[in-house]
Amino acid sequence: MTKPIQHLIATIGILLCLPSLAFSETYYDCNGPDKTMTYRAEPCHKGEWEIQRHEVDLSIYDNKDKEWVGMASSGPLELHPEPNGNYLVDGSINGHAVKFVVDTGASFLSLTAEVAAAFGVTDCKAGSKTATANGVVDTCMGTAKQITFGNLQLNDVEISIVPNLAGNPLLGMNVLSKFRVDTSNHVMRISKQ
Repeated sequence: MTKPIQHLIATIGILLCLPSLAFSETYYDCNGPDKTMTYRAEPCHKGEWEIQRHEVDLSIYDNKDKEWVGMASSGPLELHPEPNGNYLVDGSINGHAVKFVVDTGASFLSLTAEVAAAFGVTDCKAGSKTATANGVVDTCMGTAKQITFGNLQLNDVEISIVPNLAGNPLLGMNVLSKFRVDTSNHVMRISKQ
């Protein structure tokens, strides 16, 4: 095979790989000497040890075709239960559209490390243990610059990053406690206090 043909084949091979590389990032769970866990987009520092490495395919969280969830009205947000009994609400985390499960049994707004990475929440610190439906897991806490749900908005919201969290992100009590939440006749109403 001649060098120009080898070069052409190598170039085509590289170009075919680029789309997947452009949307994939690596995130690291690191434990420090003081036993605190951090989650970030850079390798563990000297003196830390790597607990887990996440290869995150960011293309599955591409929101370019989703509408921005804005502040449409000032009235109460009314939610009706899904067939499984869950209350779902459209919202956003740092401008990325998401559908939350309203969970009054969850202490914090909770999501997976992959969703956190895709939505720009990478400052996860102070690991702790949390009881979930799947057992006790190690979690860490990050911060979203802004979240919205329905017509409501909060800034600088603490988020619990939970490994292997099934389904949609959970809208927990650290957010819901800032609002009035009433349920009657199977309709949940969330409004400003």
